[in-house]
Amino acid sequence: MDIIIYSDAGNTQKDKLEKEIYHVCNIMPVMVFDFKSFFNVIKSRLYGQYIVVFLIKSAEELEFLYSNKQKLFSSQYILILPNEDKQLIKKGLLLYPRYLAFACHGFKDMSAVLNKMIWNNTLKEKKLENLTIQTINNN
Repeated sequence: MDIIIYSDAGNTQKDKLEKEIYHVCNIMPVMVFDFKSFFNVIKSRLYGQYIVVFLIKSAEELEFLYSNKQKLFSSQYILILPNEDKQLIKKGLLLYPRYLAFACHGFKDMSAVLNKMIWNNTLKEKKLENLTIQTINNN
């Protein structure tokens, strides 16, 4: 399971987020700093094998993400907004994230949700593996 963090290179919260994810989930996330690199990274991953955390710094960044939402495929993702601005929240919710958090409140709750998402993906993978084994054994 990979965790992919998108963050602007100048976002001062990115190091805190990376440390929190590693501390709680014991997974070192893949960091990408521009949307072109981000979309290339998710194209190279299999569905269900990664979770994305978007650490959004500005309304412009969120708008660009929204305008490219079709490129997210069926990604599972957490959206972290810089603050509780109502317009940002409204636009962020239109992306249908699994969880919406705010950088101004820290990352503890987001980490707990991320850990649960990883756990659920692990269970799905085990069920799929068992189903595959049963199918092979039945043939």
